[in-house]
Amino acid sequence: YLKHLWLSHNRIRQVPPTVQACTELRDILIGHNPIDEHVVDALDTLGVPGFSREMRERFHRETRGAPPSGKVDVHYGVDGALQRKNIRHHADFKVELERAKITKRLHYFWKNFSDLGSQELLKCSDLVDLRLVGNSITFIPESLSILTCLKILVLRRNKIHKIAEKALRGSM
Repeated sequence: YLKHLWLSHNRIRQVPPTVQACTELRDILIGHNPIDEHVVDALDTLGVPGFSREMRERFHRETRGAPPSGKVDVHYGVDGALQRKNIRHHADFKVELERAKITKRLHYFWKNFSDLGSQELLKCSDLVDLRLVGNSITFIPESLSILTCLKILVLRRNKIHKIAEKALRGSM
């Protein structure tokens, strides 16, 4: 179950409301993103429980519609696309993946990695700790939900501008 979600210093405009189902979350860093102020305020003032409540409310607004009274202002992010894989770092990445199969941890920093939906990465389904800091990731795909053992996800200082609706469902 995902316990740490660090997505700061990206271009995320909206966190999908389905993140509310990640009940084991204890630590969330989403600063330095153009995210809706209500989400940031809920996290800053009320912590992870307030953030989870805000996500639950948004989830129910999307599935059941707006509440009968009050104005709801929901902002949607821009569609993103995965960039082409940088061939120069592909060999290094394969070496790190082989190491990750043994250690259950993948730390890959500042290597211009961009394909979070990589089939090679998704074959490491027993990863517990995934940290991809300072790369060129623009999109968190639904296929990331295959990593069901993931407890720590750190994607700081990337170029993420969208998270797929069910990207974190495997960590629930």
